Amino acid sequence: MDPVKPPIFPIARKLGELLMEAGLIDVPRLERALSESRQTGEPVGKILLKHGWVTEEQLGQALSAQAGTSYVKIGDREFNQDLLGLFPHEFCARRKVLPLSVQQGVLLVAMVHPNDVQTLDEIYLLTGLKPKPLVTTSKEFDDSFAALMSGVQGQVSEVIATLRQEVAEDSATPPQQRLADELAVEDQPVVRLLNSILSDAIARGASDVHMEAREKCLRVRFRVDGIMIDATDIPKDLEALTLSRLKIMASLDIAEKRKPQDGRSRVSVAGRQYDLRVNLIPNIWGEKAVIRILRPAMLFGGMQNLGLYPDVYQRLRGLIEAPHGIVLATGPTGSGKTTTLYSALYELNSTERNILTVEDPVEYPLEGVSQTQVQPKAGMSFADALRAMLRQDPDVIMVGEIRDQETLDAAVYAALTGHLVLSTIHANDATSTPTRMMEMGLAPYLLTSAVRGIIAQRLIRRLCPHCREPHRMEHGPAPLVGLTMYRGRGCARCRETGFHGRVPLFEVMTMNEAIEDLINQGAPAQRIRHAALQSGMLGLADDALRKIQDGITTPAEVARALGPLWIDDLCPASVTGSST
Repeated sequence: MDPVKPPIFPIARKLGELLMEAGLIDVPRLERALSESRQTGEPVGKILLKHGWVTEEQLGQALSAQAGTSYVKIGDREFNQDLLGLFPHEFCARRKVLPLSVQQGVLLVAMVHPNDVQTLDEIYLLTGLKPKPLVTTSKEFDDSFAALMSGVQGQVSEVIATLRQEVAEDSATPPQQRLADELAVEDQPVVRLLNSILSDAIARGASDVHMEAREKCLRVRFRVDGIMIDATDIPKDLEALTLSRLKIMASLDIAEKRKPQDGRSRVSVAGRQYDLRVNLIPNIWGEKAVIRILRPAMLFGGMQNLGLYPDVYQRLRGLIEAPHGIVLATGPTGSGKTTTLYSALYELNSTERNILTVEDPVEYPLEGVSQTQVQPKAGMSFADALRAMLRQDPDVIMVGEIRDQETLDAAVYAALTGHLVLSTIHANDATSTPTRMMEMGLAPYLLTSAVRGIIAQRLIRRLCPHCREPHRMEHGPAPLVGLTMYRGRGCARCRETGFHGRVPLFEVMTMNEAIEDLINQGAPAQRIRHAALQSGMLGLADDALRKIQDGITTPAEVARALGPLWIDDLCPASVTGSST
């Protein structure tokens, strides 16, 4: 797209001169305003407005004359919600811009700084429309933006107003009781409140919504790219209604508040379907709910869609193409293990293979794959389901998680009888996973006979490709000094964070004779790691260094995921390569 250019005028007149020419201020007042501006850093126009020497409209007209465009009064204007939906709140707040309307393919925008070419370019990239800037004052923008800042807060206010009105109309019947009976009705304010929260979370790309009962409110936060951010606070008197509506959506018991509950639901936002996984547990102030937002579309494209380097992809591909054996994905909760295994299943899925899964819960429906949900209350655990599946003539089996020795023994038996088994297990890295399995009761000789490879991973935030900028590392750990790296400036596409999306860090340990001998000898994880690195494995830190050098992420983001001493885990080859 061509860059957007603001109107160009030969000479930018000073604001004070324009106001004096219009007879709105005199020299003493202008000099006083200039002196105060130098001392406080406040704009001259804001100081003049604060002292009442000019009105909001007079200042706006002068600013428009200075910028060579028109002034627009937005104090009491109604904004187009569809247009506002195109603009991230963070972008509007930082760049001081609000969309007004579209006229003949041109987007009219109110701006405090109408000649800001960078902002105009980003509006063009964001909307695909040529923006035409109109001037508004800083105070008008602040007042209007504060009033708008609240899709969600507006819904909260609406529910509060409804409750107060019902109390006034009929104090004999508690309004919460009446509303609770109608929670399934879509036009109820509390229903719209919850829908608004979910829509906002999906628009921000959140993976989870946390609703936590506190002493004085129901706190709502989103997890966006792995980071928790505040969304809103719901008043305490609306907590029960909000959580009850959530329970109804997820087919849970609204009367149960003392036990954990799990459920599922589905919502439609902007014409797309999203599956929700809902969990509630009691806490000291009430209940806490976590809503996992599942996006099946992220899996399309298989493992190529994970952002792997070619050598890592080939290692992974070699593991899943084995006719039998166990391939394990390890890492902490939320590190993307399940996504990796689903991506592998996507590549393996064909009419020639019979693929079965046992999960808790089934997160993503896959066409052509038979998926089973464990039912502990019905007497079907992971191990029970896995043993039953062996009578289903499978080629590939995915076990959602190996949690205990019984499941581990069943998975090993399946692998040793000619099946490919994919599963997850909790361990810190690939080379400590064998120790973890032996602690669970697995004999070393069975481990080395069954396991083909182990994948360890973490998720880190990816730099926004639209606003990243290079810089040279002058100080810091030796392997990084002198490198050209990147950092995110912040733009509309990344909601001013400098990051957009996440990318995994991988280390893939393929079993070989040297590693198997060490495991059979009961060697510690450190010796196993040394042998794995000697055989060509690149660790999580090595993969991170490559991603830093390629401008995919930053050292600070890697340190957040791997710890501040991640540099110490680099293998010698990576350190040598990074300094050349």
